[in-house]
Amino acid sequence: MTSDARPPEDTGSPATPAAAPREAELRLGIVLRRIPSKNRWVSHVWRAVAVLPGAPPADWVLLREEDGAQEYHAATMPLVLHRSEAESYRVALAGRPRTVWVVLRPAPPGAAQDIAVRLVTASPFEAQDYMESGEELVEPVPMPEALEAWIAAFTDAQPDGPAFVKRRRVPHAPAAEDGLGDRRIAQESDVYRAPSSLRDRKDMP
Repeated sequence: MTSDARPPEDTGSPATPAAAPREAELRLGIVLRRIPSKNRWVSHVWRAVAVLPGAPPADWVLLREEDGAQEYHAATMPLVLHRSEAESYRVALAGRPRTVWVVLRPAPPGAAQDIAVRLVTASPFEAQDYMESGEELVEPVPMPEALEAWIAAFTDAQPDGPAFVKRRRVPHAPAAEDGLGDRRIAQESDVYRAPSSLRDRKDMP
């Protein structure tokens, strides 16, 4: 791990939950690939292909060019971990492959390229929020081993939280009404019943 990783903010005995860092930060180089498109209406597409832990600042540094595709060290962004999101990082570490997510957005006019890096996150929940917005492009990128170890060290230091349970939609059910369906109690539908059926109900104990 490089010296760019920000040390934990809290101090104290490692044996106490209070010693767990509230947050940690590591700068990641974001590598994007520009690929020629086969769509006649689109000249190219962008893909996030790698992150570089501890990378220096960069602004669209061309790394290589091959078969019409170019790879750029597009930017260096901070990956910030928060104690309150430790459970989401555990979910990410449990996935295969282990992944971080790069969020891209259209660049303003006059920029070097037509795409810009908005942020990088290790939280699948935050990534999902951006996916649902439909305004950004969210690209999964495999974690390098050094990044995986750094995230795991942060989450392991946090107090255990409640187990993650994926919420399921519960079908709507109308509230029960007292007497509804009871043949001994008058119902609104009785206006459509034959007199003989109502007479049978009155005879019920």
